[in-house]
Amino acid sequence: MIQDIQAPGVRALGLEFIELTAQDGPELERFLVQMGFSAIARHRHKPVVLYRQGEINLIVNESATGMPHELALERGVSVCALALRVEDAQKAYQTLLQKGAWPVETTAGVMELNIPGVEGVGGTQLLLIDRVENRPSIYDIDFEPIRPAAVPAQHFGSVSAVTLTLVEGRSREWLDFFIQLFGFSEAADGRSVVCDSSGLTIHIADQPLVDDDNIGDEYISAITLRGRSLPTGVEVEEVTGGNGQKRLLPNLQQPAVLEWLWEKNA
Repeated sequence: MIQDIQAPGVRALGLEFIELTAQDGPELERFLVQMGFSAIARHRHKPVVLYRQGEINLIVNESATGMPHELALERGVSVCALALRVEDAQKAYQTLLQKGAWPVETTAGVMELNIPGVEGVGGTQLLLIDRVENRPSIYDIDFEPIRPAAVPAQHFGSVSAVTLTLVEGRSREWLDFFIQLFGFSEAADGRSVVCDSSGLTIHIADQPLVDDDNIGDEYISAITLRGRSLPTGVEVEEVTGGNGQKRLLPNLQQPAVLEWLWEKNA
């Protein structure tokens, strides 16, 4: 997967947003509201809504065509894209291609931001976002505010980890992917990498897919939210061996491969 190992990669600065898809978008959105997220903006041209709480940006994509729709049909509630913040998105994109990352096709409409990206786990996308001081952000350009918007709750402040479920034997390949391409550091457990700039952890699930599964079956299986409290009205259960982590139980009436975990602020 990775070429030109000695060449410098890209330095990821953190997580910008997570893009979600579902067979029943409104039901997923009701769950996000139940967790304290607020719909603050709507895409100017697409059926896409931005939810926010603390530093967390979650985008729900209800497009009836394209990759997000295909993943929704196949997996139900799932992650279709992660956006990583970098210094210069276009420069980072070219660097990643030189090091062997596979480009993904992204389309920008009139007056929309052109967001470059590379292929992630199981057909998902890793998008590249830069923030330039005194210049409009993606949220200013591609979205228009929802008014009046509800004030987000303060249960969760950040995404502390994203978990990948991989085919058996491919953990090393994906750990190296984030280390050599995005400048993550390997954690002591040998199953995680950490973004030095933000502390975001990419974790490999303990239970792999069987080794005869197709690599296209790999997926992002969990998002860990860090915060000071749990939302009321959402059922939770203890995560075995999770050092106090809780699993949030959405009780959705649709398929879902994505788990939601919570850990208390340190």
